[in-house]
Amino acid sequence: MAIVFAGGVVFLGVFSAAQKETTNYISAEWSYVSFIGSSVLIALVFVIVGWAGFAMSTKTLVLGSVAGMLNGLGVLASFAAYSAEGKASKVTTIAGALQPVFTIVLAIIFLNESLSIIESLGIMLAIIGALTLSYEKPKTELKSVTNANHP
Repeated sequence: MAIVFAGGVVFLGVFSAAQKETTNYISAEWSYVSFIGSSVLIALVFVIVGWAGFAMSTKTLVLGSVAGMLNGLGVLASFAAYSAEGKASKVTTIAGALQPVFTIVLAIIFLNESLSIIESLGIMLAIIGALTLSYEKPKTELKSVTNANHP
């Protein structure tokens, strides 16, 4: 299971870098269309190989579809941020830090989940870490210093 998780982390990292690189050459909308196209191809491979099962309830299908649409809107927002000269290191880190926050809040509200003090502390540290990684000092311009004694 650890290998699958590690592979997923690597794929997501490459995905984020590729998102930024893509928006250097085409619009956020076309980047999103390419994302959808590749997702459909991967889904077809899963169906052909037999890794995708179709035995699901209507509720599961509806919730999965809504989740997919919301994920798609999130990806489109990421492409728009990259396209607007957003640095991959900032966009990806901030999005990665805030997504779990919203997920946790929604899980507490709708799924009656609760967090221990240690879990809450871990979440806060992860958010602070992500925001710290994305912080950049404002660039200051160096003024030319000339010696007034020289003509």
